[in-house]
Amino acid sequence: MRDGPPGTGLQGRAIEIYLKKVWDWAEGKLTTEEIKNKFLLGTDSGGMTVGHWVALDGNLETLQKLWAWAEEKLTIEEIIYFY
Repeated sequence: MRDGPPGTGLQGRAIEIYLKKVWDWAEGKLTTEEIKNKFLLGTDSGGMTVGHWVALDGNLETLQKLWAWAEEKLTIEEIIYFY
């Protein structure tokens, strides 16, 4: 199991829980465009998106949830960039 994004101290299932909390918060506070640009397509200092981190973690359930969220908010071109 890999560590999550630098500075978060997250691993495994904690990544899924963290993402869900951030997603729930974002849904109530941010526009669709902000969710797309800041949460789904935003990158860390190494150029990795949240999709990259979840894929590296290897948790299929988390990856499927994130994929479903991406399908709700992104175009096909953005999904290709996302992963």
